Formats: sequence, C-alpha cells, structure tokens
Amino acid sequence: MNFLKIQLKSYFIPEPDIVSATKKLSITDGLFWAAYSSMTTPFLVPLSILLFGVNAPVGYITGIPVFLVPMAQLYSVKVSQRTQNLKRMTVFITFLDRLVWIPVVFLIFLPGYYEKFVLMITLLSLRTFFASASGTTWTLWVPTLIPAEDRNTYFAKRNFIMKIFSLFGYFIALLIFAGIKDYEIAIATVFLSGVVIFSSISLYIMTKMPNFSLSNEDKVKKGTIETDF
Repeated sequence: MNFLKIQLKSYFIPEPDIVSATKKLSITDGLFWAAYSSMTTPFLVPLSILLFGVNAPVGYITGIPVFLVPMAQLYSVKVSQRTQNLKRMTVFITFLDRLVWIPVVFLIFLPGYYEKFVLMITLLSLRTFFASASGTTWTLWVPTLIPAEDRNTYFAKRNFIMKIFSLFGYFIALLIFAGIKDYEIAIATVFLSGVVIFSSISLYIMTKMPNFSLSNEDKVKKGTIETDF
C-alpha cells in the first residue's frame, strides 16, 4: 500500500530525475487535459445551435478560426528560439487558450445575434491561435526532455491512456446533462467544469515539469539534446 502511495505521488510531485519526472507528470497533465478537452470542443456545435438556432452558421464558427493555425505555429517557433524558459512560455499561452472559453460560454446569456456571432468568431479565433501556439511550444519542450530512443513508445502509451481517460470527461458531461434540466445552464456548466476544474489541474501539473531552452544545449540523462528545425 505504501509503495502504491509513493508511485501515485510521483505522478503529481516531480522526482529529481528529469526524464522520469517529465514522463510521469506529462501523463498526469495529459489525463486532465483529455477530460477538459472532451468537455469543451465536442460541445462547440451544440453551443452554436443554442446561441443561433438550428440554422446556426456552424461552418463559419468552426472554420474561420482555423486560418490562424499556420500563423500561430510560425509565431511560436520563432519565439521559442529566443526564449530562455519554454515551460513558462507554454504555460502562459496555454492559460490564455483555456481562459478564452469562459467569455465564449457567457455569450449564452447575452442578447443579440450579429453581435454574438462577431464576438464568438473573435474569441474562438483567439483560442485557436493560443491553442496552436501552445501545442507547438509544448512539442518543442516536453518531447525534447525524453531520450529519442524512448520517445515513440512513451508517447504512444501516453496517447493511449489519454484516449481512455477522455471518456471520463464525456461521462461527467453526461451526468451534468442528466442532472440539470435547463439546457443553457447545463451546457454552461459542462464547459466551465472542464475549464475551471480539469484544465486548472492540468496547468498546475504542467508548472511542475522541468524546463528546457532551445537557445542552449542541454543534457538529459543519456546525452546531449540537439534541436533541429
């Protein structure tokens, strides 16, 4: 029992070994991210229909923000090369990504059609930009801390666990919809629960992970890390 407790603790509190700490904390971060993700993005279409009716311009709402993805990725790569703290940068951008969901949800309670449409497109475009940027900086940060020979196997395992845990997010959403009869309140609760609870835990775990800077060579357990764009 004590061994199990120590093992569980290591997934929330960083160990001295950089590689081991990165692997375990990355899994924990991924689990809570999976729950947060399954309680937000899949419900964007129902939220749009709730805001604008059955003829909601879902294509524009989901499609226009995508145009910012290449810009976000190019920006994040350029900035990552100059920063001395990829972790701090990634956590900050990720925080902005999650934060934007909150005003999106509160559009439910605002009047007007075109005003809400413009606001929603603007907010979702910002969220897409931040999400794409943080995804790029995360990829430049966390995998770099794991030796190349372990990387493929580790992330395959991590992604498998995340896929399973994403079902937990759907289950929580199902319980919320089953318990709250008012559809507006229910969908707002689903979004806010995912952002405030699961996303916050994910961000907290992310702050505990080791840092890495692309501007310097660093050593991680089995050799020198080389960065190539």
